[in-house]
Amino acid sequence: MSLRGRDGRACSQGKSLSLLCASLTFLADLRAHAKAEAVAKARQEVVDSFCGQDEPDWVMEQEVDRVLKEIDAREREVEDRLNKVRTKEAEERDRARKRVVSSVIPWIGAI
Repeated sequence: MSLRGRDGRACSQGKSLSLLCASLTFLADLRAHAKAEAVAKARQEVVDSFCGQDEPDWVMEQEVDRVLKEIDAREREVEDRLNKVRTKEAEERDRARKRVVSSVIPWIGAI
């Protein structure tokens, strides 16, 4: 069923918003799943490295915590780099917008 406005064009039924939300949810779930896999893999690698050694459990847990902190630090570093790029892009858009506006203003005054 297609809804039409007064001008004959199709009215929005929220399909685009629904697709955007579904895509963002998928990406968030994918990221969470990837992190969970990385944590499980790191934990297993630590357990395997201590296999056969006569170390107390707390030593192994300490090593697991250290590896998890490294993973978190790498994620924060990537996020920081992305934020810097986003900030730089926003500044460049603002400069471009100001150049366009300043080049249009003399034309507006001539009209």
